Amino acid sequence: MRTVETERLVLRGWRDDDLDGLAAINADPEVMRYILDGSVRDREQSAEGLRKMRRDWAEQGFGLFAVERRGELIGWAGLAVPAFLPEVLPAVEIGWRLGRPFWGHGYATEAAAAALRFGFEEAGLDRIISIRHVENTRSARVMEKLGLAHDFDTVVPGHGQPVAVHGGVRP
Repeated sequence: MRTVETERLVLRGWRDDDLDGLAAINADPEVMRYILDGSVRDREQSAEGLRKMRRDWAEQGFGLFAVERRGELIGWAGLAVPAFLPEVLPAVEIGWRLGRPFWGHGYATEAAAAALRFGFEEAGLDRIISIRHVENTRSARVMEKLGLAHDFDTVVPGHGQPVAVHGGVRP
């Protein structure tokens, strides 16, 4: 798996010692507020998520990067197949999730921009989408900064959450 460096961040593969940091992020109700049904994840769910992120890289050649700042895990950013929203498939989504102490510093945009470049330049994708809860204005701003245009609104089956789908094509 490739490592990508930005001015302030390192996007890298997942390690076993990332579980504590990932579990803390996933246990924060405010972080998880707009994720699927808004439920927090426990440690075992986070461990399964970490295993899945590793599998996705092995199987697809792309996935979610662990994002660190000065050696500290602050969240993740990267590419995934949005199976939770069948109407957009086949598609690859760019997403991000950072711990709350790291909000408001431009890290999400910085990490997502690097992952988006990776998707177009190294993974060879022609189009990448991003999906957000319609009330998630922070993610809407990141998507706008990334140059992703609003395509349409829909509802996630099984959760009933209203989402906005944004997209962009290879430059």
